[in-house]
Amino acid sequence: MRPIDEALNAADAQKNPVYAHIAEKHSVDRSTLSRRHRGITTDRATTYETQSHLTKQQSETLINYINKLTNRGILSTPAMVRNFIVEILQFVPGKNYHTT
Repeated sequence: MRPIDEALNAADAQKNPVYAHIAEKHSVDRSTLSRRHRGITTDRATTYETQSHLTKQQSETLINYINKLTNRGILSTPAMVRNFIVEILQFVPGKNYHTT
C-alpha cells in the first residue's frame, strides 16, 4: 500500500485527525493529505478516469481494434480513429478532441 493511502486510512480512523502528525508519520505532504482526505482533490488515476471520454475498457477495445487493423496492413488515420471513437461513444466529441 502506498504511503498516502496508509495516511488516508489513518486519518479515516480518527474522529478529528491531526494531519501534520499523520503526514509526518507516513512521510507524505500535509497539505496533500488534508486535501485528499477532505475530498477536495483525488489521485491522478481517478482524475484521469473522470475527465476521459473513454473508459479504460473502451480505450483497450479501441487499441485492440487499431492493432488488428495494423496487423492486416491497414494503417489507421486520425480521421479513422475519430470515427471509431464516435462509434464507441455514440456522440461526436468536440472539434478539439485529441485523437493521437
